[in-house]
Amino acid sequence: MKLSEFLVQVFGSERSKGEFEQLSDWKEEGALNAKHLKEMSSLNFLANDLKDYQSFDVEAALNKTLSKIEEPAPKKNNRYFIVAFALLLLAAAVIFSYNYFKNTPITHVADAEKIEVRLEDGTMFNLNEHSTLVFDEETNHMSLKGEAFFDVAKQETPLVINTSMGDITVLGTSFNVHSADGFTEIYMFSGIIQYETTENEIHRLEQNEGLRIDSEGLTTFESDNKQLFSYWLDEELIYKNTPLTNVLHDLERLFNKDYSKLKSQSNDLFVTANFKNNSLEEILEELQVITGITF
Repeated sequence: MKLSEFLVQVFGSERSKGEFEQLSDWKEEGALNAKHLKEMSSLNFLANDLKDYQSFDVEAALNKTLSKIEEPAPKKNNRYFIVAFALLLLAAAVIFSYNYFKNTPITHVADAEKIEVRLEDGTMFNLNEHSTLVFDEETNHMSLKGEAFFDVAKQETPLVINTSMGDITVLGTSFNVHSADGFTEIYMFSGIIQYETTENEIHRLEQNEGLRIDSEGLTTFESDNKQLFSYWLDEELIYKNTPLTNVLHDLERLFNKDYSKLKSQSNDLFVTANFKNNSLEEILEELQVITGITF
């Protein structure tokens, strides 16, 4: 038997015990034979591993690959979409809140204490106790109930102050307003204002001029006694050789008292004094020392 046929039988499926003995003898004949036998064994094992691949279906594999490619891609993670949507809602809420509060009138209330408010344009106002002021920045309108002192910066759009008896139009000035149900009083410290009543009567007021309107009608007046209209604000009264009758008149107005009997005794009496943060009782005690009159 030729060597090639013998080897095929040995590494094939038809090998026998005798053939393995012959192969062993052939291996012992020399080192070169042993080397060749080792190489052939390795090739035989590799051939056995690859024989199962001979039935590989190329067309089926290609179709399977194409079907994978045609499958719809998996949906992307929508986390970024959710975050973007949340940020959009937050921005919309901030814009809405800003516009809402910007266009919502602001109410200032002075209960047991006076308050001072300064606006961005430099306008300042003081509210007396138990007074309320509502400010609509969008229209530049205010509504006052009670008493307030205004120092208004120059306005491009006139500031309008609504009172129970009419409206005050201001371009830049300082003045005092006392407004209650059925009563309004205005006194000018500086500048010019226009006052329009509920009956559409228009009045122009300048420095040291005043206006009073109540159930009995409207009256205007002039006075350089500014402290009479600002006492609630700074609580200071200054008199320099002032007739006692004038001092008593101020006290009647400020403290709602009646000193008509004392006025008849106060002719030719003058007062020089400075009252700062004093009660009515303290003022009267000092006047008694100055004038000798018992109050």
